[in-house]
Amino acid sequence: MTFVSIFLGGGLGSLARYGLARLCAAAPIAAIPLGTLVANLAGSALIGFFFALFQDVALPAAFRFFVTVGFLGGFTTFSTYMLETWLMAGKKEYASALLNFALHNVLGFTAVAAGIFAFNLLRNGRPS
Repeated sequence: MTFVSIFLGGGLGSLARYGLARLCAAAPIAAIPLGTLVANLAGSALIGFFFALFQDVALPAAFRFFVTVGFLGGFTTFSTYMLETWLMAGKKEYASALLNFALHNVLGFTAVAAGIFAFNLLRNGRPS
């Protein structure tokens, strides 16, 4: 059952990322691929939220794997982010490559913390 959950979640996550990338392509920001950044930051916040939820609530393993390994694994895209950064550097767009690298890492880390914070706020009515 776990393999099926991961398979289904991964497919849905990949489709969601594709849709988000198409949406973001209509509103590009200078220097970096917005769709990849938004997917990775949203996925980071969501994995933080679900990590905290799964620490607090006993849910079936198949569901936990569906969400984390499947959906969020398919939705986020470390490899695309790395390739895009590499290609920018290869074109000597060093400032854009550094900006892309910094935004994904600093904001991604912050998004995980924000997801955990949001769960605790919803659960307790206050951060813990």
